[in-house]
Amino acid sequence: MVWDKPAIQMPWSLTEGDPRACGVADAIGIGQGASADDETGLLIERTVRPGVSGVLRLSVHRGLTLRSAGGARFLAEAPVASTLWCAYYGAAILRRPWEPFDQPAASAYMPLPLRAFEQVATSPNGLLLIQSVPTVAPFCGTVIDDGCWRRSYLVRDPDGSTLAVSLTSFLIDFQLETTERNLCMEALLDIADRSWGPNFTALPLDLVSRRAGLSVLSR
Repeated sequence: MVWDKPAIQMPWSLTEGDPRACGVADAIGIGQGASADDETGLLIERTVRPGVSGVLRLSVHRGLTLRSAGGARFLAEAPVASTLWCAYYGAAILRRPWEPFDQPAASAYMPLPLRAFEQVATSPNGLLLIQSVPTVAPFCGTVIDDGCWRRSYLVRDPDGSTLAVSLTSFLIDFQLETTERNLCMEALLDIADRSWGPNFTALPLDLVSRRAGLSVLSR
């Protein structure tokens, strides 16, 4: 499969590529800021500094609730979620010998050490990091949806195509060649398939929810 870069001027919205997606701000506005306990959904958070770095957090959940925290900030809570962190680091970030948890910019920071990630080199000046094993834990935090370079989306009934569109739209801002984007896509889908199953059916959420507070971190 080939993912070509669309002709756009502004940050690409995931809702253009997946009709199941809804921006967090829009979801609050139309009264869809909550999902049922037995409904699987995907929260996608994306922070990008074009050409420099970007962070993508994918959280599969059941029973997510959202409420406004003022401006472009929203408080998200779920009894449990399975989360994968991803990041793209360009040359300016790779020159710094820092761990992801030491990065000062929101577009490069992830709360995990480098050893927690699989690495896909897209060129001598670019690297995609994908968390090897999801973090499974209760979810509570602030998400940002400013309509520009920090976007958050809710997707109901996600599948592999949701991940494909998410990563493709994320990588667009780094001017990667099609072959490089395909390498990144294959790596993400492989990890997602091992972690969540091809249709997000292999989630250990029921088990984990009975052990509140347990967090399984990548090694």
